[in-house]
Amino acid sequence: MNLIGAIATGLVLGIVIYTKLVQGAWIAISAMIMIFAMMKGISRHYRTIASELDLAGSSKPVLPPRNHALILVSKLHLPTMRAISYAKATRPDTLQALTI
Repeated sequence: MNLIGAIATGLVLGIVIYTKLVQGAWIAISAMIMIFAMMKGISRHYRTIASELDLAGSSKPVLPPRNHALILVSKLHLPTMRAISYAKATRPDTLQALTI
């Protein structure tokens, strides 16, 4: 019974595709193919990025080559001096205090 249903469905699909293809359905079909290809490309890109970001292949994290410390200062008082001392303790390459 399933085989008869599958054959009938396939036959109807073939007839509809044949009759509608010449009436402009080729535009929708080609658009679907292009969107499908674009989605597959995006999926491939995400898989590539995920494999690059995976931690399993790396032995240890790579440290940044430079470290920049920025301290926001409202005025010069004890908490500001503590923030500067803490920033110096991290041994940055450059240290800036910024007043806004």
